[in-house]
Amino acid sequence: MTAFPISCTWINSRAVNRLTSVLLVSNLSHIQKKKRLQSIIAKAREKNIAAPEGRLRISVDHGVARYYQCIDDRCGEYISRENIQLPRQLAQIAYNDTVLKTAEERAKHIARCLKDYNDDEIEQLFTSLHPERQKLVIPVEPTFSQLQERWYSEPYVGKAFKERTPVKRPCFMHIILNRMVDIGIIINSC
Repeated sequence: MTAFPISCTWINSRAVNRLTSVLLVSNLSHIQKKKRLQSIIAKAREKNIAAPEGRLRISVDHGVARYYQCIDDRCGEYISRENIQLPRQLAQIAYNDTVLKTAEERAKHIARCLKDYNDDEIEQLFTSLHPERQKLVIPVEPTFSQLQERWYSEPYVGKAFKERTPVKRPCFMHIILNRMVDIGIIINSC
């Protein structure tokens, strides 16, 4: 195992790699979860726009459910069996409100987690070291400046052909004839 000194403490390079990968995966999954929660919040709010007033109270007597619409009091007004849509709408409102509250709490929690996440935190650990210590340490992953130096140090490989060399393009008839030879319609006698 290779270890790297960082201000009087030793950090295992594998542990740092695992931590970095966990943070990146976690960050991506958090972003995906946040998008999913935003979609759920939008759906729940959209469905509550044209909702009836009040809340649903259910009373079960002798195995038979009775539904009440409560607006101002706890008892509420009885909903007849013919009006099955109203209890469904009131139950949906309560469910959507609960989902909305939970999803908003989760979205806030994820936002707090993402706020503290910094993508180049590992690079900053290396660059914050004293320049003499940086000379002794091999970073877990190359820094931007190291990648830039490596790119500039590689020799430029130019074009594989000479300048002002004409490029011979086959005419349409040659393309058709070559294709016919490939297919076997014409036998090339050359």
